[in-house]
Amino acid sequence: MIGIFILTFFTSAYNIGYIGNSGEQLKYIEESFHLYSEHSKFNQYENLLKISDSALKDLSLIIDGSGSEISEFQSTEFANINKIPVLILAPGENSEFVFYLDNSYDCSISAIKNALDYFKMTELGVVWSYSQTNKKMVDSLKKIWNKSLISASISNLESTKEIAKVYGKMFKSEGIQDFIFLGDRNICQKLSKAFESSYLAKQGNIAIFINECIYQVNITGAFLLSKAGVVNSENITEYNFNMIKPYFSIFQNPELSPYQIVRMFKKNINPCSFDIVNIQNNTKIIVGKADNNDFNIIDTAIYFGGKNESTRYSKPHIVISANTGFLNPPGYSNVYQNAKYQEGTYFAVEKVNKDRYYFPKYDFILYDKVDCGVSVFDANYSKSCFLKHAPYMGYAYIPTINSMTAAVLKQLAALKIHIPFVGGVGSANTLSNKTTFPTFTRITSSSDYFATAWSKIISIYGWSNLMIFYTNDTYGISIYENMKKESLVQGFNILNQEDERMINPISNSSQLPFYYNSMNHAIDTGCNLMFLAMSDPSPFFWIEGLYDIKVRRGDLVIIFFSISGLDALNSTGANYTKRSELMHGSFFIYNAAWVGDYGEFLKKEYLEYSQKTWARSFFVDAVLTIANSISFLLNQGRFYENITEFMSAQRNIRMEGCTGIISFDHMSNDRNLYYFNLYNFYQDEEEVWHSDAIGLISPVSEIYYTMFNDPVFAQGEIPKDMKENYMDCPFRESKIQDSKTGEGIKIVVSIILLIIATIITFYVSKKVKHTKIIPLNVVCQASFQDYLTLGFTIVESIQLIAIGPNFVAFNRFLNNVSEIISLNLSKAVTFRNTTFWVIFYSMLFSTYVWLIILVLTGLRFFGFYKIACKRLEKFKVLSIPILSNYLFIPVTVCILSILACDKATGSDLTDTYLNYDCNIKCWRNKHLVYVVLACFLIITYIPMAILYRTLWQEDTNGLNIIANSKFLVVKSIVFVVTIVIAKTIKESNPLPYSIVFAIIMLGLLIYTIYIKLPFNYDRANYILKIMYTCVVWNTFICILNNSIEIISYPWLILQLAGWVIIILIGIFLISKLPPNMIIVKRGRKISELFKFAFGNGIYRQSTYDATRIIE
Repeated sequence: MIGIFILTFFTSAYNIGYIGNSGEQLKYIEESFHLYSEHSKFNQYENLLKISDSALKDLSLIIDGSGSEISEFQSTEFANINKIPVLILAPGENSEFVFYLDNSYDCSISAIKNALDYFKMTELGVVWSYSQTNKKMVDSLKKIWNKSLISASISNLESTKEIAKVYGKMFKSEGIQDFIFLGDRNICQKLSKAFESSYLAKQGNIAIFINECIYQVNITGAFLLSKAGVVNSENITEYNFNMIKPYFSIFQNPELSPYQIVRMFKKNINPCSFDIVNIQNNTKIIVGKADNNDFNIIDTAIYFGGKNESTRYSKPHIVISANTGFLNPPGYSNVYQNAKYQEGTYFAVEKVNKDRYYFPKYDFILYDKVDCGVSVFDANYSKSCFLKHAPYMGYAYIPTINSMTAAVLKQLAALKIHIPFVGGVGSANTLSNKTTFPTFTRITSSSDYFATAWSKIISIYGWSNLMIFYTNDTYGISIYENMKKESLVQGFNILNQEDERMINPISNSSQLPFYYNSMNHAIDTGCNLMFLAMSDPSPFFWIEGLYDIKVRRGDLVIIFFSISGLDALNSTGANYTKRSELMHGSFFIYNAAWVGDYGEFLKKEYLEYSQKTWARSFFVDAVLTIANSISFLLNQGRFYENITEFMSAQRNIRMEGCTGIISFDHMSNDRNLYYFNLYNFYQDEEEVWHSDAIGLISPVSEIYYTMFNDPVFAQGEIPKDMKENYMDCPFRESKIQDSKTGEGIKIVVSIILLIIATIITFYVSKKVKHTKIIPLNVVCQASFQDYLTLGFTIVESIQLIAIGPNFVAFNRFLNNVSEIISLNLSKAVTFRNTTFWVIFYSMLFSTYVWLIILVLTGLRFFGFYKIACKRLEKFKVLSIPILSNYLFIPVTVCILSILACDKATGSDLTDTYLNYDCNIKCWRNKHLVYVVLACFLIITYIPMAILYRTLWQEDTNGLNIIANSKFLVVKSIVFVVTIVIAKTIKESNPLPYSIVFAIIMLGLLIYTIYIKLPFNYDRANYILKIMYTCVVWNTFICILNNSIEIISYPWLILQLAGWVIIILIGIFLISKLPPNMIIVKRGRKISELFKFAFGNGIYRQSTYDATRIIE
């Protein structure tokens, strides 16, 4: 048994011939072979010719490791002649007795070609390390691949960084998505690391590594095409072993003849077979098989980007992202302005793809799903949202228009999410800090510059005072602090109280009542300029609050610092009526938009996309700067995916955008100073809103401000910074409000006085004996008292016209004359302040003196002072027709005017002021004294005036024209009633008052006709009726004027024509009356006096006789 075993042991040994000079290779082959045939013997030969015939007989296998093509040719010929198997350690195609360790070039190329077809590759990048083998494969691939192919040999490059730069310049700049890597030894590891560091291992790309790369590549999503059986190789040794193992493993069988070895080689070894290996989570997985005829993935493969299916793009994608939405965290109102302005983002992305100027080989993609809040930052909501979207946000992000950007930047930094932010807008001062926010740049300038610009505009317009309110956030605080600093430099004053300037951000109108007092206090300063240093949407809700406290168009000039502009008119939760009332004539300074020829060109192009251009230009430029920076990096072979590289390119950019030349300050995140526009928001006559740039501000130019158009102010012209007080009052017109309480007191007191005076008048009139009126039938000579009576009829009518409806609109002159004659103080402009008090004191004093004289003369206190008593009696007789007739209406009107307190500057009764002197506060102190004196005077004066008017005509000698006593009483009471009504409703309700007055005057006219004899003198009766008819006609014209809106001339013509007709008819009727019973003593004409003086005696005698007859 032992003998048999020994025999078997020794006979299983083989003699192997090795051709080559590498002792190291020989040693490795020998060790590998001994794993299967431990006692086999290796003989090394320099070449085939060195093998002797005797040695050849003992050889079972020849291994050619020379690597020489000549040697390969010789080996093939030698094997066929000597019928001995030859294994060549090189790629090649097997023949009868010749076998190659690796697949042939044609086999490999066919398999690669099948792979390219399987993945539908169109543009191919081939990376290879230089060797004759790889060169042949590349050349063969170029011959059979009829599509775009770019190849790069990286044999001379040692570092991964250098290789990555080649990738950048040769492949990324050309938009290559598909890659074949032909490497050997350790070069594949560098190739794969460079592939990762150049950010090519991303969704849409495919990379296939060939042969020896099997043990060097570890990129999830990569594919390897390797000879079957080598997938588990972890290093070069294992790879070589696994390559040669299928051949050497045969020799574990003993006593194989050369023919048997050949048959087993052919049976067990597929000459063109590949494993399709996929890297999945750092593990090599065989997912399919390939050969020269087929490439088929049968198991699940993982591609770059982590998906289990291939995502193929016609062009590679460069992805950026933006929050283009309107959603806020749950529980908060949505804000739509951001979505409107981000239309510029969409436009710019489309333009980049259309023009292909920046990316001829790429598609520029906008990821617009980042709905993580627009104006409200909720930390938890924002965190979960950004963690969800971060993988898809691409290589730059355009934030919202609102002031939450700083908080988002800080949160993303804490979450280790690093992505450049390029703000289309966003002017908060804190964002300027490059150290705090190293990944941020913005197209607009810091709000500091806007505040500085406003400080200079304030000076240009000649203003020196303003009010300011600001939000308690980084945006508002930075503007306010800068405005305070500028106020010290420029010398303007901030007038509203400092502790009331800061407000919390306002997101709905329910927050406004808390700030009404602050608003009112600011308005009380009298300043016309209100600066709202607030982040959106606070300033627009704020002006709704101003509307709530009765601020109206023209009361203030509003200055905004929020980009929202006219879009805020219809934003979420907006009250259009309130906002439109106060936004007219408002202003805003911001970076200039659509600047220069290129800006105008882009604006025209944008108008084909959308008709609304406000603020869109800044987002257009945000996209264009990103595209410019990425394009620059691509062309330089640098990587825009690297945030450091991107920020360096972005900060060093200099380009022309639609907002002008764009470059960035290296010390901050701000854009370098360029141009600002002064924008004016206003509504034209057709109620169309405008947001015109009316001025250009050039901070770095010699000419700081250039005006394009005149500004539109709600006030109609450039207002002063401080409101002027109303007339000479200690308050402004805007403070004036109607006082229902004051008006009510005026009406009630007036009615009470009227009732009391009427009762006393009727009581007193009953105590007086009234003489029955008998028509005058005796010729009498007219006396002075008769002239007073007739004259009063005319003056009284003029006074009635003044009390009646106002007709200043069409006959200012006659209206003012009647007002003056009647001392009608309803016209506050005519009778105010000193004029009012002179008239009031005169009426008050003279009337009280008259009443005292009446009392003294009636009680006969001057018993022994007969001379004084006679003088008082004489004065009383002379004063009665003046004070009881001519001044009856003026005194009543004037004294009742002290009750005219229906206007106020506040809500309290004591905030009312006298209509005729706004410096006098009503219902307190001195005014109450005047009211008491006036009330007492009205109660006593009206009855006494009516009484003594009757007594005067009864007791006066020489008075021929006597009035009906009852008529005098009724007429006087009617006048008082009319005066009271005029004082209550004339100014506030002109048309109703005109109708009431017309009814009263028609009634009075009818009454005069009814009683037939208001006077005992027929011509006086006609004159009275003529004058009352004129008053009624004037009232009728006033009613028409208040009812029909036409030009004033027709009413003036009708008024004057009616009066003329009435007077002419009256004169005609008077001319038809019987002979006049009152004659006027006729004087002598000058011609007669001359005849009397120089004529003969007969003429003088006749003249004397005629005079005696007349007398």
